Amino acid sequence: MEFRQLRSFIALVECENFTLAAQKTFVSQPTISTHLRILEDELQTQLVIRDTKKIRLTDRGREFYDFAKRVVSLEDQLKQSWLKDNDHIHLGASTIPSTYLLPHLLPGFLAKMPEAHFVITQGDSAAVIDDVRSGIYNMGLVGMKVADDDLVFTPVAEDRMVLMTPDTPTFRALAEGPGLSPEAAASVLRENRVVVREAGSGSGAGAMACVEALGLRPDQLNVAATVSTQESMNNMVMTGVGLAIASNLAAEEAKATKPILVFELPVESRREFFLVHRRYSKFSPQAQAFADYLMARE
Repeated sequence: MEFRQLRSFIALVECENFTLAAQKTFVSQPTISTHLRILEDELQTQLVIRDTKKIRLTDRGREFYDFAKRVVSLEDQLKQSWLKDNDHIHLGASTIPSTYLLPHLLPGFLAKMPEAHFVITQGDSAAVIDDVRSGIYNMGLVGMKVADDDLVFTPVAEDRMVLMTPDTPTFRALAEGPGLSPEAAASVLRENRVVVREAGSGSGAGAMACVEALGLRPDQLNVAATVSTQESMNNMVMTGVGLAIASNLAAEEAKATKPILVFELPVESRREFFLVHRRYSKFSPQAQAFADYLMARE
């Protein structure tokens, strides 16, 4: 049973004539007859009584007409709702892309497509990926990728992880030196409290990768707080709650307004941000243009 068959049946009932129903639905008269036959065969019941001038509904036909009208009305409502939403780009973004990357990306895109309208929702990378998978967002910007054949992850930007500390005499003296060696960085992390991001955060995963590259296990860290936002992390570092391994994008912006010091890590700390979408997604023109814009920057 298909929507076009239901629409043919509704037109036939309302026009009471095969020829008029065909004209109303812009198909041929044999198509109307075929659609009716398919419906009656599938339902195993007679829906209309045919005579030379007009058709009459059987009792089952009247019942089915009411059903068909409700189903087609729901389809029309759905299409109208989605057509309205086609003017919007529904984007999920993890914390760092949402707060520090998109504000620099959107002006260039909006200069090319000023009519675009974004609906942006922030969450950690794992949550955004789940919501893209389930179709809540057209696409997502995240700081990690997962193995999933139903999703496509395309690198669109880079960042690196750095060490953030409060601006105290001890760390100022360290900043005036030649830089952190792997041994010194590991020692600093062992000897101080740290603030970490929540499970599911791409930044948190990047930080733990750096910890392990320095020869430390996560359970060797003295974790003072686990937070869900970068701003909370920045404030806790500033007030001395603990040190943090964080995104350089976030750290540099925080350093401009807060008494925070930023140290390069002596290990590979590069990370990528990914555009994620369902493999067989069909984007609206605006969403496709934004995806093309992001990928052209790489």
